[in-house]
Amino acid sequence: MGMAAKMRSLKKRLELIKICGLKNVITGTKKYRYYAGLQKEYGFDKWHQSPIELRRYALDIVEYVNKLVEAGEVEQVCEIGCGLGEIIRRCDAPEKFGYDIDPNVIEAAKFFDRDASKKITFSYGALGIDFFPDQPRIDCLITVNFIHGIEPEILRAAYAHLNNAVPIRYLIVDSCVGDDYAYSHDFSSILPASFNLVRKFGPYNPMRTVEIYKNEAADDNMITTIKEGYNNS
Repeated sequence: MGMAAKMRSLKKRLELIKICGLKNVITGTKKYRYYAGLQKEYGFDKWHQSPIELRRYALDIVEYVNKLVEAGEVEQVCEIGCGLGEIIRRCDAPEKFGYDIDPNVIEAAKFFDRDASKKITFSYGALGIDFFPDQPRIDCLITVNFIHGIEPEILRAAYAHLNNAVPIRYLIVDSCVGDDYAYSHDFSSILPASFNLVRKFGPYNPMRTVEIYKNEAADDNMITTIKEGYNNS
């Protein structure tokens, strides 16, 4: 590696430390090497190797969800596109469901979860009009780091279908800008009218923003009725 390349690498590493913290960068670097070996064993897509410690937006999502859990707003979390489960595994909700389109990464996620006292339910699944989750409600739905590859019209139909199939109280999405991303979504024109933006994080590098929406149609009475029915089932 030439001197110029070394300087660019050092600059990138220092910027990452500034964003994520030294401890996270050290831990994330070790995990990345471990995940590289795991990827060869299970055969999942290589982009799943990126640890949460090196993704500031993911750390911020976990922190926000856990505040919702602590406030009693969320008891159950669902993540579509969960990968190895690094985000949902850190969420403190009593019930957690993870779905991914890659069956190999789901098997790897189950491996990580094998000794957990409260296991996450990992299943194969992809966001779309044919997707029906295993649970009758979703307190918080996380769909990040893949929706930039889905056409807005398809995404609009998918969220409308899912919200009709099961009530969603909170929805977390991300939007990416740049030549590496097929679509930069405007969720105000994609989500059902009852979804209102309550929080926005970012931008992150690359140009990524995280948006949290609350479904005002899923009021407290509706959620309470659903929970009672779910607990008695």
